[in-house]
Amino acid sequence: MKKRLKNLMKRIFLPMILAELLILTVFSSRINIYCQQERFSIIGVNVKSSSGSSSIYPGSSRVSLKIEAMYVGAIEAESVVGHLKTVPGIDFSAGSGSLAPAKLLNGSIAYKVETGDCVTFEYSLDISKSLPPGLYYLTLNITYRYGPSLSYEEHIINVNVSSYPSISLRVVDSYLSPAAYPGSSDTNLYIILENVGDSAINSANFNLSLPKGFTVKNPKASVGLVNKGERFTLTFSGISIPIGASTGVYTAEVYVDASMRTDDGVTYNTTTTLNVQFSVTSPPREDPIVISYVSVMYQGEEAPLLPSARGVTIRIGLMNRLSDAIGAMSIIPVLPDGMEVRSISGTYANGMAAGGSSFVDVTVDVDSTVKPGQYDCWLSISYVKLVSGASFISYQNVRFQVTVESFHSYVPELAISSAYWGSPNPNPAYENSRYIPLTLSFINNGRYDIVGGFINVSSKYLRPIKSSETLPARLMPGSSASITLYFDVNASVEVIPIEISANYTFDEFGTHIEVFRRFTVNLPVEKYPASSSRLLIVSSGWQNNYSVFPKTDNATYQVTIANRTPFSIGGVSLLLKLPKGMTSNGRGEADAYVEGPVRSLSTFTASFTISIGEVQPGRYNATLIADFMVLSGGTGVRYVEE
Repeated sequence: MKKRLKNLMKRIFLPMILAELLILTVFSSRINIYCQQERFSIIGVNVKSSSGSSSIYPGSSRVSLKIEAMYVGAIEAESVVGHLKTVPGIDFSAGSGSLAPAKLLNGSIAYKVETGDCVTFEYSLDISKSLPPGLYYLTLNITYRYGPSLSYEEHIINVNVSSYPSISLRVVDSYLSPAAYPGSSDTNLYIILENVGDSAINSANFNLSLPKGFTVKNPKASVGLVNKGERFTLTFSGISIPIGASTGVYTAEVYVDASMRTDDGVTYNTTTTLNVQFSVTSPPREDPIVISYVSVMYQGEEAPLLPSARGVTIRIGLMNRLSDAIGAMSIIPVLPDGMEVRSISGTYANGMAAGGSSFVDVTVDVDSTVKPGQYDCWLSISYVKLVSGASFISYQNVRFQVTVESFHSYVPELAISSAYWGSPNPNPAYENSRYIPLTLSFINNGRYDIVGGFINVSSKYLRPIKSSETLPARLMPGSSASITLYFDVNASVEVIPIEISANYTFDEFGTHIEVFRRFTVNLPVEKYPASSSRLLIVSSGWQNNYSVFPKTDNATYQVTIANRTPFSIGGVSLLLKLPKGMTSNGRGEADAYVEGPVRSLSTFTASFTISIGEVQPGRYNATLIADFMVLSGGTGVRYVEE
C-alpha cells in the first residue's frame, strides 16, 4: 500500500510542478518573484550527439543536452523546473519540449532540493542544417518554490555547433600492375586509400590526372560506403607509359568529390585533391618464365605462413611471357633453413604455351624456430625450349619471396571480463573467510578459437582450496566462459593482489603454438563495520529483574550477547567467573552452552544459576569468557574472547 501511495504522489506531484511553471509564465505580473540572488549554480553542461559523440553539427538531431546545477539556497526549494530558451535554428526534438523538471543524479524527479543537492535538467534538441557552426548562447530559466513564494533565475548555457569534419584520406600504397616499365600499355594503377577522417564516406567520385606523356583510357573511379578507419582500393585501367619514360617515381593528381556522413547521421558534401606517387621500373630480363603470384593455402583456403605450421601449401603462379612455347618442365624448390618440402605438385609438368600460365604447389613444414620475416626462395627450373621446330633444354632460376608472419597477429587474445568474490553472484569477502568462492570470467577477444585453456590462480594472501580449472575445450571468438575457484583468506589486508596464469593452444593454419598469458587483479577484503570485537554484551541482570539478597540459592543470572561478526556463530561455550562469596554448583564459576547457529547481528541469551553467600549488598564484577566458532566456511574458525 505504501508503494502504491508513493507512485500516486509521483504522478500527481510532477504535473503540479509543471502547472506552477505555467502559472508563473502566464501570470508572472501577479506573483512576487525573488531573483536578486542566484540559488542554483551551473556546474556542468554535457552535450552529446545521438551517437554519443561530444561533437554536434548543423543537421544533428536528437542531441542530448544535460545541464547540471547545484542548489546553494539557505532553505529547501520545491517544484524546481527548468525552462530552456533556444535560438533560431536550434529546436526541440519531437516528443521533447522546453520544460524539464529537475532530476536527481539517479534519474528520479527532485520534488525537493536542499542545500548542496545536485540536479539535472535534460533536453533533446534538433540542430537546423542551415545553422552556421559557432558558439550559441541558450537561456535556462529555473523556476522553483522558495518558502511561500515562487522564484526564478536565469542562466546562460553555451552550446558549440562544430564545423563538418573535412575529408581525410591517407595513401597507403599506389603501384602499377601488371607492368610498370617504359612502353607498357593497358596496365593498371592501383591506389590503396584509408579513411582517416572523423566521418564516414557515403560515396565518392575520383578523377585521375597523370604526368605529361602518360595516358589513361578510364580516368574515373568511384567508391560506395567507407567507414572511418576502413581501407579501399581504386583501380584506374588502360594506362600507357611513354616508351621514353625514365625509371623513377612519378606523381599523379586525384581529384575527390565525396558525400560524407557524421557519426550521428548528418550528411554533407566536400572535395579535396590527393597527390599519389607510383614507380616506373626497368623491364625484366628476357628469361621466359616469370612468377605471376605467390599465395599460401591450408586445406584449400588462403592462410598465413606461421612458425610450427604443418602441411601448408605455397602456390607459385608461373607465366610464359614470350611468344615461344615452353615444353616439359622439371622443378626443384630450394627453401631456406627451417622449411622442409613434403611434396610438390601442380600443372607445370607439360609446360606452357606462348603467353600461357601454370602453377606449382609446394607443401611444406615450418619449424617452430623460424623467425617472422621475409625469406628468399628459389625454383630451379629445367625446361624444353622449342624454336623453329627444334628443341633444347634450358635452365632458369626463379626467385620468389614468402613471408613468415608473427603468430602474435593471429593468436586469440584471452581477456578477463570480470573477477569477483562469490558464486554465482558477487558477495563480500572478509578476513579469515574460508572456502570463499572466486569467480573469474574470460572472453576470447581474438579472431580464432582458444583451445585447451587452463587457468591457475595464486596469491600469498590466500590459501588455495581449489586454485586451477580448465576452460571449455574450444572457446570460439567472442564467446566467454566462467570458472569458480575456492580459497581461504588468511591475511588482514584491504586489497589482495591475485596472480592469474592462463595457458592455451593456437592450432589454426596447421600450427600448434602454446600461448601463455599473465594477469593481475586486485580484489578488496572488507572490514566488517559492526564492531571491533566479535561478541558484544547487550544486557545482563537477574532474571525478570528480581532483586537478589545475600544467602539466596540458585538465583538465575541472564546475559544477552550480540553476534557482531559477518558470519553465523555456533558452539558457544560461556564461562562466568564469579565474585568471591558466590558459587554455582559449589564452584566459583558458572557455565552455559549455546548450540547455535546464531546469525550475524542477532542476539542470544545465556542463563547462569548462582548461589549467593554471606556477602555485603552491592554491585559486583564478574568475568565472562566466551569460547565459540565463527562459521566463516569449511570447519570454521575458533575464537576465545573475555
